[in-house]
Amino acid sequence: MSQPKENQYVTQVATNDDYSHSVQVASEVFDLVARYMTPPKPKTYELWYSYASRDNEALREDVEDILRKSGTLSEYDIDQILSEYRDNEKRIVQAQDAIGKHFDKELSNILHMMEASADRSQDYSTSLGEANEVLPGLSDPSKIRDLVQSLILRNREMQVQTEALSENLNRSKDHIQSLRDDLADLRARSLKDPLTQVGNRGYFDATLAHEVSTAKAAGHDLCLVMTDIDHFKRVNDVHGHIIGDWILKDFAAMISSSIKGRDSVARYGGEEFGIVLPMTDLRGAKTLIENIRRQFEAKERVLKTTGKPMEPVTASFGIASLGESDDSLSLLSRADEKLYEAKRGGRNKTVTDELSHSA
Repeated sequence: MSQPKENQYVTQVATNDDYSHSVQVASEVFDLVARYMTPPKPKTYELWYSYASRDNEALREDVEDILRKSGTLSEYDIDQILSEYRDNEKRIVQAQDAIGKHFDKELSNILHMMEASADRSQDYSTSLGEANEVLPGLSDPSKIRDLVQSLILRNREMQVQTEALSENLNRSKDHIQSLRDDLADLRARSLKDPLTQVGNRGYFDATLAHEVSTAKAAGHDLCLVMTDIDHFKRVNDVHGHIIGDWILKDFAAMISSSIKGRDSVARYGGEEFGIVLPMTDLRGAKTLIENIRRQFEAKERVLKTTGKPMEPVTASFGIASLGESDDSLSLLSRADEKLYEAKRGGRNKTVTDELSHSA
């Protein structure tokens, strides 16, 4: 996480809404437009706002790749990135719409099959009723035989139709299950960070809101941890972004393997991650995070290009425990503040929220 620049307008995230956060992002947008001398057009501000708010990591990576190569963004670059960004969102919406239409079609088919089956059952019931009325008055054996054979034939037809209905219903059931699986996969992919394979910002926001609501309703403990990799820009500058990506994936995997149960981790943006720890008090959270911090610091990494060991990479952590008056935004604000405090205190530290219970 980069430190605020001197004289740059920065505000704390508001407790009740995200107004001040939006002001902070907007301030950064104007700074980016001026710094890279990009054309001051609405589409430029749209691009830089998405970049500064970290709501699309793929877009950020595309922007940074062009900046490394060219030092700025041309109008063509801006058009291309925004086009791809919008196309990706459009493809997700289109895929969801297509699955929804298939659901509607299958349900309509099932309804049609059930209506047809009900009509056939009614016809068969009518035939039985008519036979019941006619049969007592028949004395001619041949007519009785014809009526019975007719009923047997109708019964066989009903059996065939019932078997066909069952087969079609099973086929529709399988198709609906397949559509459900596709929808679940699409939703999972839309909430997963493609690089680190942990949750993305959307997943983080939804999970935190849900867990805060659940914890407050049940009176359970909940801790939120915000963390990022120390001097990550230096890692990218010295070793390149391939190594930087490797470090990000390694950090995410290390966190994922250390948490359990309903605990969750998501890439908040850039090199920053959020860890939600339901039913965990501050002491338990700090013990877990300190284990992760020490494990990450101690890991030996050998560069394939040179065969030499890489310098240790560390991370800083801020932890906040859910209070009675908290919502997800205020909890996030306090955890983020503790993360900044760990950074200012020399990095490679875990700092807990003083407003929470003592650890």
